[in-house]
Amino acid sequence: MTSEADYRLPRTVVPSHYDIEIAPDLAAASFAGTVTIDATVVEPTATIVLNAIELEIDTAEVRTGDQVLVPHVTLESATER
Repeated sequence: MTSEADYRLPRTVVPSHYDIEIAPDLAAASFAGTVTIDATVVEPTATIVLNAIELEIDTAEVRTGDQVLVPHVTLESATER
């Protein structure tokens, strides 16, 4: 059973800016795009949790300084995160 707290994002990583590019496909009633999120890591964490309702995430990367990390992306179906 899920509770309201299960739907809240953790406060370990706090976003501060979003750059969004969207290419709509009106015929298919869908879209493709990219999002760049600037965030501050408030405390050490092994995971970054994002809302993903009705989104399919194909690729992701985390950049810190000159380092680029390619994370394992999973979907929590119950909470759409």
